[in-house]
Amino acid sequence: MSEFGAPGKVPPVLTGTAAFIPRIQEWDPEGDITLPDLAGADIYAPTIVRAPPQLPRPEQHPKHAEFPPRGVRIFVDNAASDKSPGAQLAFNASSVQVDNYSNQWLFFPSCQRWVPPSYFGLIMPVVPGTQVAEFRVSIPTGHAAGSVGTAASPVVTIWFEDNITPTAGVLLTV
Repeated sequence: MSEFGAPGKVPPVLTGTAAFIPRIQEWDPEGDITLPDLAGADIYAPTIVRAPPQLPRPEQHPKHAEFPPRGVRIFVDNAASDKSPGAQLAFNASSVQVDNYSNQWLFFPSCQRWVPPSYFGLIMPVVPGTQVAEFRVSIPTGHAAGSVGTAASPVVTIWFEDNITPTAGVLLTV
């Protein structure tokens, strides 16, 4: 019988990797980072003497094939006469926002809708889409011209290639 098989005898500690326990490590923050010896050297920190960088011009914007440019076109007219024939758009418009500050009713043939006088922020869908931005000064049957503004007051139309959520707009009151 071996000497470890005898009663009261304990085998030596296992020396394989399974029983290896590393020594407890302590982190010394000053020992991990060593600064260079500056030995009296001056650190140069220039003052800001230039203007901050400007935003890039549109022709400098990056072009990404996965984000094609979307069409938006803005017109500022008045309701003294029809905008017909209208201006050609370089895209197929799906929505139009109308700010009608005039006292005239406007008819948009591409939307088949009238816009009342003194309404702004009205967004209408252009259901089949159009490439012509136009409106007509036309009063629906049974209505009269508005009392706020004049026919020379501005009419702002913004034509969008994207589908913008339709909104009823806000009545301009004085």
